Amino acid sequence: MSSLFQDFAKKATISASAWKDSLKPNLSSLKPNLVAFKEKFGEFVADVQEELGRGDDLRYEWNRLQTFVDWPLDKPRPAELAKAGFFFVPAADAPDRCAHFCADKFFASWEPEDDPWEVLCANCPDCPFIHGAR
Repeated sequence: MSSLFQDFAKKATISASAWKDSLKPNLSSLKPNLVAFKEKFGEFVADVQEELGRGDDLRYEWNRLQTFVDWPLDKPRPAELAKAGFFFVPAADAPDRCAHFCADKFFASWEPEDDPWEVLCANCPDCPFIHGAR
């Protein structure tokens, strides 16, 4: 009787590492385009940070503000953008393009009446920066 119980116990036991592995998100289920975009965006942000010589310091408002040296618009103001987590990364086709240091998105075509916090909240409602910074 005890060997029957032992056989059952062996088959029913899940190792802790197998159980832990089953909780990990399956990134292969994501669309390949999304994964590729996130990798490219991550590389882009890392390149910008390296070029600025700040590593991951774009999480600091002062460092983000320093990226707005050649900001082409009167409004929104660089201080407002930096406070909301944006840094300036102009492109030939988008001279007012910004990125957000934690939302993995680009933002361009800013209008004078745009509030950076509202733009961020509307486009990235799950951004951890929104919930922790405001």
